[in-house]
Amino acid sequence: MQTGFIAPLAAVLGLFAGIVLARLAKEELQEGRKYIEVFRKLLLLLIFISAIGYAAIYENMLNTVLGIAFGFIALKIKKERYDYIFLGIIATATVMIQSQAIIFLISALIFLYGLPYGSMMKHNLQNIAAHSIAFFLPFLLLIMPGLDISSLLGFGAMCLAFQCK
Repeated sequence: MQTGFIAPLAAVLGLFAGIVLARLAKEELQEGRKYIEVFRKLLLLLIFISAIGYAAIYENMLNTVLGIAFGFIALKIKKERYDYIFLGIIATATVMIQSQAIIFLISALIFLYGLPYGSMMKHNLQNIAAHSIAFFLPFLLLIMPGLDISSLLGFGAMCLAFQCK
């Protein structure tokens, strides 16, 4: 179970690695902005497909659909981009499934997502801290007994799907 918590911790380091890459390659960043955005959207799509697929395999599909519906409603309410809270919700759900393969796949995709996201975001300390805290905030859900995993996966996946603006 400890490995299940280390992988999501390593996943959020992709955000910091993206920031370092942006500082090292400022000229290349301006020229490749279009391709970086395509890579970011492709990774969101892969995370979405993985989360929905695992929700369908491991849990009740009705709860997944309810989670997707709540995710859609949450997207209509929010005003800003908070990709990392939805990524945290998906990471939390994968830790609850307790399958090493799922945890590592989702964590690797989140790490890779952090590279383009971190390279394109504003690099102030407050922004970095907000995204990091938003990622780990859903892990508080692990202390709640009887929480439905598929609802979390559906909610997080739906919110991520509509982040591709």
